[in-house]
Amino acid sequence: MIGSFHLPSSASSSSWAPPADWINISSVANNEIHLLVTNGVATSFSVNTLSGTYSIDWGDGMIETSRVSDTIYTHQHSSGGVTCSEGYKTWKVRIYGASSTITRFRIRRHTFCSSTQIIPILWAVFGTTGLTTIESAFYDSSANGAQACMLRSVTFPTFANTTGANSALANCTALVDFQFPNSSWGAITDPVNMFAGCTSLSKLTLPSSWGGVTSLMFTFANCSSLTSLKFPTSFGSITSLYATFQGCSALHHMLFPSSWGSVTETRATFASCFSLVLVSLPAQVSSGMTLCEYMFYKCYNLTTVTNLSKVGSNTIQSDFNLFMSDMDFFSSPIQIGAKLTKLGIFGSAGALLKITSIRLLATGSAFTGSSPQVDVSYTSLNASALNILFIDLPTIAGKTINIMGCPGAATCTRSTAINKGWTIIG
Repeated sequence: MIGSFHLPSSASSSSWAPPADWINISSVANNEIHLLVTNGVATSFSVNTLSGTYSIDWGDGMIETSRVSDTIYTHQHSSGGVTCSEGYKTWKVRIYGASSTITRFRIRRHTFCSSTQIIPILWAVFGTTGLTTIESAFYDSSANGAQACMLRSVTFPTFANTTGANSALANCTALVDFQFPNSSWGAITDPVNMFAGCTSLSKLTLPSSWGGVTSLMFTFANCSSLTSLKFPTSFGSITSLYATFQGCSALHHMLFPSSWGSVTETRATFASCFSLVLVSLPAQVSSGMTLCEYMFYKCYNLTTVTNLSKVGSNTIQSDFNLFMSDMDFFSSPIQIGAKLTKLGIFGSAGALLKITSIRLLATGSAFTGSSPQVDVSYTSLNASALNILFIDLPTIAGKTINIMGCPGAATCTRSTAINKGWTIIG
């Protein structure tokens, strides 16, 4: 419901179920991993153990024993398999018999092709309570981005000992379901890129607390099917929202907690969220928030942002470069409460923004960014609105303001800004 905040429930039920004719891999013992794989060039992964060895049953009669920790093992499935109604064969891969705790699993590049690699894992179930990290579990950074996993669902039993989740599920373009074990982040502190590029993920229920998470950098970036997400009531220890939802082109609205907490960075948080209509921001400022550029860049359909004046810092200089540029439908008055190094709220020739009022509320802005330090070109500011903006500018030599394309550019009182040391473009 717009205008109120809803706490996600502590428990959630999966909306995904495997097709009835898939091999069932859900029953998994502790310290085992089950994978359902399908036709593909090869399945390749590595497993880390505290010591000793483990075994792999590839599901087609091939069983390998005495496998060594952190070593890549690759297999091509070419015989047997169970044909499902979706038209492909499947095999159950079982990782078992480890002589010590399994601490990590990672898909890895194989050597059968050198370009794009599609990882043919459809479903994964972990019985490994000793995982210390799920970083890059289903994403191989050595692929230089030319990699995607066919994974539709993954189950982890707990994150009690798991601290890292960087890129855990990045580019899993078929992922439709993810459930947080025990409805908790557990010990995870780093979910950077965790779901980035999960283009089929349309909804996700977050735990009721962020736990020890410190950064959401690119966490949901380019989840192009994600329509909404419910945040916990507090940001906890989070400091960065850099590109958290960048490229979430189906995201419709976002309701934040009541306070920014320790957040210092909102760069590109919603950049290229083309369908975004409403954002409810916290009402309490974060004194250290200085990196705010590109925050709403290319949010074409955005019409409502509450508490916009609470973005940035009123004690430390904040960067608002390209802050709200190319926002075609936004028409509400804009008030910036932060001290600024640079401000960018502008359209382009032939695409005049509907914005009719921009006010700078803070005193003491240094505007140390590159010229033009203030760019409001191709907005709908008339002469009166421009004159008020000129009054808000600090007296400071050698700075530039761009008003090109504004309806009031020809009749505004330019001397107000010029006498304060500003050069006017347009």
